[in-house]
Amino acid sequence: MTDIFIKVQVNPMTIVEFFDREMLENIIGTLMFQPERVVLFGRDLKKLAAFQKNMAQVLANKNIHTKILIESVNTTEYASVVKKLNGFIDAYPDCVFDLTGGEELILVAMGAVAAKRNIPLHSINPRSGRVKTILHNSGETRETKSASLTVDEAITLFGGMIEYGAPGSGKTVPLKLDGTMQRDVIALWHILRKNCGDWNAAIEVLSPLTDVQNLDRDGLTFSVPQNYFKSGLKNSSYKIVCMESVLSQLTAKGILFEKRTGDMRRFTFKNKQMLRALSKSGTVLELYTLLCVLSAKSLSGSSLVGSAVSGAVIDWENPPDEFDDVKNEIDVLATTGAIPVFISCKNGGVDSGELYKLSTVAERFGGKYAKKILVMTYYNARESFIQRAQAMNIKLIRNVHEMSREEFIKRLSDNMKN
Repeated sequence: MTDIFIKVQVNPMTIVEFFDREMLENIIGTLMFQPERVVLFGRDLKKLAAFQKNMAQVLANKNIHTKILIESVNTTEYASVVKKLNGFIDAYPDCVFDLTGGEELILVAMGAVAAKRNIPLHSINPRSGRVKTILHNSGETRETKSASLTVDEAITLFGGMIEYGAPGSGKTVPLKLDGTMQRDVIALWHILRKNCGDWNAAIEVLSPLTDVQNLDRDGLTFSVPQNYFKSGLKNSSYKIVCMESVLSQLTAKGILFEKRTGDMRRFTFKNKQMLRALSKSGTVLELYTLLCVLSAKSLSGSSLVGSAVSGAVIDWENPPDEFDDVKNEIDVLATTGAIPVFISCKNGGVDSGELYKLSTVAERFGGKYAKKILVMTYYNARESFIQRAQAMNIKLIRNVHEMSREEFIKRLSDNMKN
């Protein structure tokens, strides 16, 4: 774990951040102490300016009115770095220094300046919020409230954005997670977990019928001939059996309503959220994982997660670049404190490509602090797959369909805790 070092002061007016590639380390002190101003100090003026914009959006969203300044320096010239550091102290006598990141020469110069001018230091662990005070070669440790970010703020900090839109838009669809929705998701999960393969086969048949062009004006109803599943599609007898079994269970749970008139079968979904849940075979696992993530508790018994969303569509640019529009979808995205958690959910086969996808997105929008979890149902991973996941620091939760809800929540909690 990396500690963040800043000068001792309860309510500093100025923080000097030694700019680092780990974006969280560049903002954690400001989130915790909310100074009047922060100076981003580093070599690359272009990167400093880009982060200044991202940081300003995050602080504005949190109603933190810290003024963000940027200051560049030639890090190959030791004397220039020392002069800048002394200049900060002279200009802002109350200033504090964050020594977490920064290039080596800056850190060496800061050590010399701190020793000469007798500057005490703090260290802050960005995961736990623990503050260690270092005064004249002696130390004391105290706890402080940890900084927090929402999922949107976490992605913004790294220069991206979560895109939101209506169902079918290819964007993140906001959910209404009320008691009814939660009960319905759990009911769907109990149907799925009986046989994950049968569920996938059934949804493969049902999914095309949930497309908007196949629905009535109410956006919830589709109709098919009585023999549609047998002769209307090129389905195997296995898929037909799975489909009829799942339809029967969905109607029994009140999630889907069926009416037969003449030679037609008419099906109506309970609401648009249930229609969306049944549009892809993996969506129910995503929603169930989201509910369990939101139920995760810290050691003190408080909620572990401050913000979470399923089906998060992340654009790599903010605002989006129309000529180079790179996007990724994360099944479940959450934050615990200021730490982003990236979760991939797979109800079926998965190969090493999923590990690389998860790792790439998490590192791009979370850096070294990001948590990475892969949730799977009946997949029996090869030893090489498990070793590769361990090398990428990806936590595996396998055979989740065999776990109780409490066991799954505990596994998630253990893997998300700082």
